[in-house]
Amino acid sequence: MRDLMRSGLWSRAIVAAGLVGIAACDATGWLTVPEVQQQQALQGQRVRVRGYAFKLWTSTAVACGPGNRCCNSAGTDLYLLPAPAQSLGAQWLLIHPGSSQTTFCQGNECQQTCAPFLPQDGAAYELSAMVQSHVLDPCAFPGAPKESTCPQPLNYSLTDLDVAASSLLVGEGDLSTLSRAPIESGHFPWQIPW
Repeated sequence: MRDLMRSGLWSRAIVAAGLVGIAACDATGWLTVPEVQQQQALQGQRVRVRGYAFKLWTSTAVACGPGNRCCNSAGTDLYLLPAPAQSLGAQWLLIHPGSSQTTFCQGNECQQTCAPFLPQDGAAYELSAMVQSHVLDPCAFPGAPKESTCPQPLNYSLTDLDVAASSLLVGEGDLSTLSRAPIESGHFPWQIPW
């Protein structure tokens, strides 16, 4: 071992071992949504992923009384897509902001508070987060085919979002040509677009 240390091979071996986790990234240091979805080896690793924001809000379905149309609990999830879109497609990553916060925005069907930042639909982002995989069970839904014919697709989400290491992407062009700008963090009110 002392010979390895003297020759410099030891330090090169340590550096090489540290780079194994980012070997999947190209020269830019970031991945796309499809690249994350295609690499099971990224499970549990922190990555930088570029994509376009898509917010999807859900709400309880209680019939509100007259004069109180905002009585339902609601939350908004943030998804990262490979291209700007008006709906979720086949390729997406669900973003979990942190361990104690399950949705990006929380409130009612009229107004919510978003944290740790206010994502803009269609805006491009480079997010730093941990990759988490989960098996989707399409057989769990009413009317699904028999279990023997149900595929068990693996899907991924990003957890433990590091806003300080993430960026809003600005400029013209595709994801590879956009420039990084800081994301303003905090708690922001968001009016639900009706």
